[in-house]
Order: sequence, then structure tokens, then C-alpha cells
Amino acid sequence: MNLRFGLSLILCKVKGTNMRIWWGFWVIGAMLAMAIPAGGAVIDPSGSDVVEMEPVVVTATGTDVSLKDSTQSVTIITNKQVQERQAVRVEEMLRYVPGITVSRSGSQGGNTSLFLRGGNENMTQVMFNGIQMNDAGGDFDYNTLTTDNLKRIEVVRGPMSALYGADAMVGVVNVMTQKGEGPPTLNLAAGIGPHGENGWLREEYRATLMGAYKTFSYSIGYSHIFDPGILDINNKFRNDTIVARFDLDPLENLSFTYYCYMLTSFFGFPTVNGGDLLDPKSVGGPGLDPDQNSSKQDTIQGLTVNYWPFPWWQNQLTLGLSVRNRHI
Repeated sequence: MNLRFGLSLILCKVKGTNMRIWWGFWVIGAMLAMAIPAGGAVIDPSGSDVVEMEPVVVTATGTDVSLKDSTQSVTIITNKQVQERQAVRVEEMLRYVPGITVSRSGSQGGNTSLFLRGGNENMTQVMFNGIQMNDAGGDFDYNTLTTDNLKRIEVVRGPMSALYGADAMVGVVNVMTQKGEGPPTLNLAAGIGPHGENGWLREEYRATLMGAYKTFSYSIGYSHIFDPGILDINNKFRNDTIVARFDLDPLENLSFTYYCYMLTSFFGFPTVNGGDLLDPKSVGGPGLDPDQNSSKQDTIQGLTVNYWPFPWWQNQLTLGLSVRNRHI
């Protein structure tokens, strides 16, 4: 049985208020991992033949359909591809999808927009396991969307409003979370490097805990990104993300899946020398607010119940809750 565990403590400061971000998260995870007996873990037998399954797409029709049988223009980005490119944010992988243009304003932390097949940035529906992530009006900032605990990304190009509403006029991007399996395993990764402009250090820390025991499985991902920016004043970016999935399969024809996405982000605007003539302080004063910033706190939760009374009849019920807080 492969078992590794650790403790992560993250502190951040936004607008003078200290917030302790889920410091007990990995303590609970480690306790959960140690509490699972080795006899119940699902262990991959060594030397067994590996059969590669045919890709299946869900977003195009709302049900599982073989990729070759789908009538839509679909691209699937797998977790293996993300690992090969060592991508931290989803937008890094979307740049390689045909028909997509990604644009970022300013340094890291600036607003990042996606344009699919020439459509406006608010015409593409973004989903987390089928739950809408777009802000009101269809806008979405891809800069804070990370690849933590990712199973795959499904990109459907073409009008999908009949299935997903007005925000899906040119396509859909669905980010899907992986299901835990095997013995409890905790993976840790860290990266620190200087900016070429000023030598300030940029930091990234990531952790993933996943496993399974009998009919219960879990997968939890966490990441912390800190970038001091390339300018001397007010250019910091901080992003903390937790993505979790818990599955319970009490019967062969009944399953429960709970998803959770939690984000806390902060970005400072470098506006001290903006020279905005509409700002009264610009006339003989210091100009715009040197502490101007934007912060966001997002929480998305979902519960999916699948029931198969017959092999040819599937019932699915999904409940979703999305809470978004913005401050500029």
C-alpha cells in the first residue's frame, strides 16, 4: 500500500485582513488516508495488460457518446496531456485547441478571455462537471481556472444554446474532475523561479490526495500561486484553489457524486502613474489609487445521482449551487 501524507499551511493577506486558507485541509486528508485499511485498497496488478478505452464525450449531447459517433466538432484534452505539458492553468491547454484564441490583459493575474470561432468572449459556456461557471452576462476570467484534480477538458465547437442556454452560442468548455482510485496517495509539487525583469521570485505549490475504499472514492486537489509581478508597485497576484470529488456507489445501478470548487484570488492593478484625467487626484496629485485591486471568492458545489433501473435506461439528477463574490 502506497501511503504518503503531509501538512500545508497557507496564509494570505487581502485588504489588510489575514485569512487562513484551509490550513487543516491536509490534516484531514492525511487522517482519512491513514484510516483506510490496506486490505480494502484497490491495487493495480503488476504486469497486467492495459486496454485503452475508446474516447467518450459527454458535453456534446448530455449523455455518454463515443467520440467517433459524435456529430459535433469536439476536442478532448486528457490529464495525461496536461501532465506532459506541465500546465498549471486551463487556458494554457486551450491555446492548442483549433478555433480558439486566448488573450490576456497585462501580467499574470490580468483578465484572460477566450474567443471561440470568432465569437465574443461572453458567447462560450464554461462548466465545472456540467455546472455553469460564467458570470452574469456570460463573461469568464480563465486566468484563475487551474488544472488541479483534472480528469479531462471537453471543448465543443458550434452552437449549443439548445442544450445549455444563451451563453453557449459558439461552444462549450467543460472541465471535469477525476474519480479517486487505488490506494491512498498524496502527491506534492513545488516550483520557485525569478522574474527576468526584476529577479523577484514567483511561487507555485500543488498537492493532490486521492484513493478508494470499497464503494467510496475521493480525489482532492489544491494549488497556491503567488506572483509579485513585474512592476515595482501594486502588481501582486495570489490564487488559492481547492477542487474535490467524492463518489459513493452503494449498488451496481446506483451512484452518488459530490463535486466542489473553491477559489480565492487577489490581483493588484499597477495604476499609480495611470494619469487618468477623470481622476481628481491626477491634477497635481499622486494619480490613481496605488492600492487598487480586485479580489474574488468563488464556491461551486454539485451533487449528481445516477440510477439505472435497466441496462438501457439511465436516470440522472444533478443539483448545483454557485456563489460568487467580487470586489474591485
